[in-house]
Amino acid sequence: MQSYSELALMVASLAYKENWRFSLRHGFTSNTGFPLHDEPPQAANAATASTIFISDEPVFLIIELRTPDSGNPQMLTMVQHTFAVPPADVPHMLWDEWLIRCILCVETHEMCEFFSVNGAKPFYPEHGPSANLYAIKRKAA
Repeated sequence: MQSYSELALMVASLAYKENWRFSLRHGFTSNTGFPLHDEPPQAANAATASTIFISDEPVFLIIELRTPDSGNPQMLTMVQHTFAVPPADVPHMLWDEWLIRCILCVETHEMCEFFSVNGAKPFYPEHGPSANLYAIKRKAA
C-alpha cells in the first residue's frame, strides 16, 4: 500500500508526452474550479506534497493536454480529464499502475475521437457529465 504523499510526489514528477500536464486537486465536484494552465508545474517536496490531502474533500487527478482538435486537426485545443483518486488503503494499489491506467483512458478517448473509416467516426466517444468517456463503443447508426 502506498500513501497519498507518495502519489503527490509521483504526480509532481510525472512526465509523459509533450503538452501533457498532471496535477492533483481537491474539491466537492470533479468538473469545476480546475482552470487550464500554461505555467510549468511546481516542484514538489514532502511537505508540499502532503498538504493536498489534509482536507476532507475528495481528491482528483487532473490530466490536461494540448492536442489537435479532432474536428479540425490543424487547430490545437486544450482538454482536461478528471479522475477521482481511489482510497490509499486499496490492497495492492500501486500509484504508478493507477496513473498509467488513467493515461490509457485519456489516450483511448482521443483515439476514438480521431479514428475514421471513409470519413465516418464509428467510435466517436460520448461527452458530458454522465457520459462514459473512455468506452470503446460503436455509435448507433
